[in-house]
Amino acid sequence: MSLTNKGSKWERKNSLYLIFAFIPLLNCIPFFHMNSRVKNKKWNATAWVLVMLQLVLFAALFIVPTIDGPDYPYYSDIEDYILEKDYMNSEQRLKYEDDYSFTSSSEWKTSGEYAEYLKAADERYKRESEWKKQPEIISQFEKYDNFRSVQSGIQLGISAAQFIVWLIAIILAFSERPHFLKALEQGENKSSITNKINSINANVYVPTNTSISTVAVTATADTVSPKIDGVMKTVDVNTADEGILASLQGLTIIDAKKAVAYRNEHNGFNSIDEFFSCINAKPHIIASIENRLTVGNYRTANPQSNDNHGKRTIDL
Repeated sequence: MSLTNKGSKWERKNSLYLIFAFIPLLNCIPFFHMNSRVKNKKWNATAWVLVMLQLVLFAALFIVPTIDGPDYPYYSDIEDYILEKDYMNSEQRLKYEDDYSFTSSSEWKTSGEYAEYLKAADERYKRESEWKKQPEIISQFEKYDNFRSVQSGIQLGISAAQFIVWLIAIILAFSERPHFLKALEQGENKSSITNKINSINANVYVPTNTSISTVAVTATADTVSPKIDGVMKTVDVNTADEGILASLQGLTIIDAKKAVAYRNEHNGFNSIDEFFSCINAKPHIIASIENRLTVGNYRTANPQSNDNHGKRTIDL
């Protein structure tokens, strides 16, 4: 179902900007686009909020992991690891340097040097286990683990916030689409009316030195009040008198007198556009009353002879 009178094809063409709503960081583009086509401070503000918020979140996601916390305690900082090669004799060391897989061979596994290595490694392991049981070492491990847990939680929260902002940007872009299309349609319609009036003004001569005083037009059934029981009815610009024309929204008695003078001189109006051009009506006035106006047959109070080709004489 179309949202505007322009049709679905026009709406789809002017909705392609929504593609950017699905792209993080670029989801501010739809609001910048809507603001550029139809000025709206709300859309411009929304776009900048999205830009700044997402930049902050992305920066935080990269900065948080780089923050240093408590050091992890390593026993190797106190005592070096026990290495197999340190317990090999010269012959075994040569074989090891020639082929590192010597440590997996049965020759090495069954040697006395290997047994000494295992004993030394076991004793070191016991010393490390006792070291880890010390209260100050336990405290260091707890501080390190707590810091890493908080750091991971913050990173997870930032990622969740980025997702929420991304989702909100999509929802806002689509919810504002109907308002944008209607505003765009209204703007194009006003532009079309303005161009039409300019075109008429370029081709229609409106007398400037003619006195406002004109021959009165005989009132007809069409020149009664523009309201019937409070409901607005249509007005024929070729038969309505000055009072009726002046009662139209946005028009003044000067506009009405000008229209009647022009109508009498040119044997009536040929179109609604000619009427608006004659009085130099503003676009918002045209939009508010054009649907209430009609152009009927022109009738005069004192018809002239055919020598003047049906034209009326205007009192100057």
